[in-house]
Amino acid sequence: LNDIDESLDTLKEQVNENNRFIVALLERTDIHGAKLDSINFQIVSVEGNVTGLKSDLQIVEQLTGQNMLEIGKLKAKQAISAL
Repeated sequence: LNDIDESLDTLKEQVNENNRFIVALLERTDIHGAKLDSINFQIVSVEGNVTGLKSDLQIVEQLTGQNMLEIGKLKAKQAISAL
């Protein structure tokens, strides 16, 4: 009977240790989940910023093209006036 009690005590200690490990792992899982949520939010924010920058760049490209046309027209008028 004494051997059985010792075995049960050993098993109880092991179960308690396992439970502590499980609780620690669950806590770490929660922490990692929160960090992943934060990272996902930051990625969405960066994607939005990139989309905005692309839109701004398209506008700049269009304006640059219009400016180049206007410069060409002015140069053509200047060349005609020089004749």
